[in-house]
Amino acid sequence: VQLALQMEEDFAILHKGRLHEICFCFPSSWKPAERVGMSLEDIHRPVGDGQKLVEASQKIAHTISTSGPYRRHVWTLSNSGELSQYPDGKSNVVPYRIEDLWFRMEVQTTSPLGDGDTCLFLVQVLVVPLSELWETESNRILLTSSIESMSENVLK
Repeated sequence: VQLALQMEEDFAILHKGRLHEICFCFPSSWKPAERVGMSLEDIHRPVGDGQKLVEASQKIAHTISTSGPYRRHVWTLSNSGELSQYPDGKSNVVPYRIEDLWFRMEVQTTSPLGDGDTCLFLVQVLVVPLSELWETESNRILLTSSIESMSENVLK
């Protein structure tokens, strides 16, 4: 608990490819406690069009436990500006205008903890009104083309 209170990021510990510990205050539509003990493969199973990710999960778990750190950015659009998208409290507001949408980005960082089997997974959540990004033409083009390239499974 003391560590969690001193960090801006949510964090988890993965050991031998399984979620060992987790302290996520700002999950994105899932319940952190339900994932404890799951393999990285099982955690990734619900991801839309994520079969390649599922197939690579064992290799990913090994890599992030033995080298790095690695950082990636994951984004989505949301109907809420709340940092926490915990499913039980998630907004059911139907967005009708761009002003009703939020751009949610997770900065995900992994770092090995030195034993070759364990890594730290950090997630910093940033949320901004989509309308702010939409003001810039290059952002509009990039977001629109990204969304248009997504399959139905990813869009869900």
